[in-house]
Amino acid sequence: MGKGFSCCNEIIEWVRDNIPKGSIILELGSGRGSTQHLCNDYNLYSVEHEKRWMNKFDSIYIYAPIKNGFYDIDILKEKLPNEYALILVDGPPRKIDGKKIGRKGFGENLNIFNTDCIIIFDDSDRGRERKLIASVCEQLGREVIHYKGHDHRGKGTYFAVMAKEKKDGV
Repeated sequence: MGKGFSCCNEIIEWVRDNIPKGSIILELGSGRGSTQHLCNDYNLYSVEHEKRWMNKFDSIYIYAPIKNGFYDIDILKEKLPNEYALILVDGPPRKIDGKKIGRKGFGENLNIFNTDCIIIFDDSDRGRERKLIASVCEQLGREVIHYKGHDHRGKGTYFAVMAKEKKDGV
């Protein structure tokens, strides 16, 4: 959950407009924006690395501390649900205790996730997130559509939605 940052409201609106209520959603990084607003309408699984942010909302929390620059893979393998309609990639945070972490571990560990679903990447305008998205697109043979949103301060930001279908000819 980090320092109180949250995903943009436009992500929540996109999910509500495109994912049927009651669907299973897997979010990497819980937060006030996503967890609080999605847990009432969806079966939400929230991967969180900080114990102090566990069980804040009505989600199924998976405590997975950071290990080797990403959430503990062994814990994820054991506790992730088998199927979900959506993965929301909004964690881990860029830095933890001054050490660069970020979300690249998602792309490096795609094999442990069921990627036969829609994937949303928050903060797709950031350089490291763009690299992650390009890597995941290449690995899965899929494309993304970028959408404009607004962060918690009202500043413009972007998120990317990767459809379930592969690119033509792949």
